[in-house]
Amino acid sequence: MSLSQQAEIVARMLRETNTRVVFAESCTAGLASATLATQPGISEFHCGGVNVYRNATKSAYLDIAPETLKQFGAVSSQVTEAMALSVLEKTPEANIAGAITGFLGPGDEASQDGQYFLSFAQHPGELQKRNLVRVKTWACQCRLQGRIQRQQEVAEQVLVTLANTLSRPRDAD
Repeated sequence: MSLSQQAEIVARMLRETNTRVVFAESCTAGLASATLATQPGISEFHCGGVNVYRNATKSAYLDIAPETLKQFGAVSSQVTEAMALSVLEKTPEANIAGAITGFLGPGDEASQDGQYFLSFAQHPGELQKRNLVRVKTWACQCRLQGRIQRQQEVAEQVLVTLANTLSRPRDAD
């Protein structure tokens, strides 16, 4: 399935579930958000996104502590989860936030090449539980080679994971 086809599915699911999404993207540089934004009428459900490619930007825009970045590294489950939580907190109208970090190459260490982390932070369905957040993080590996191909692969996985998350009830584990 193409990236644009996946965006079409996600747009429909956002409408059907009356869910608003926001993104914090690093290695994809906003590609998932930009692709979703191509869908007609999406502004009702797509709150936006931040492109936080550099560590200083992660700290400035999302309040990711420099100590956290130093301790775990910019590409880690801890930082990706913190990005999702922060962008959700900073976007009160959003119900769900996706975040992505990764080593898409070229030039990364062999043990890290193609590795990426994806997190979704989500409020439960009830308004009175707005202060509660459920977070799920995945460690993934790119199948494709080439930076552009990997960015597209990872952006598509962001949208696939969002669709899978939307297909489950908000209060489910």
